[in-house]
Amino acid sequence: MNLNFSQYVHELRTPLNSILLLSRLMAENPDENLNEDQVESAKVIQSSGTSLLTLIDEILDLAK
Repeated sequence: MNLNFSQYVHELRTPLNSILLLSRLMAENPDENLNEDQVESAKVIQSSGTSLLTLIDEILDLAK
């Protein structure tokens, strides 16, 4: 059962890592094409996503 549970948790990490990457790029705003509210929203997404990733990693550690 732990193997299946670990696989499910891993499946959560894959899309979350994509969200974190995109939100980081948006927060950096290298082309300066986003307004302040959009950049701030990207930072909130990144912060929340990082917290969620930490939680997922802790759950994965507990499943081992």
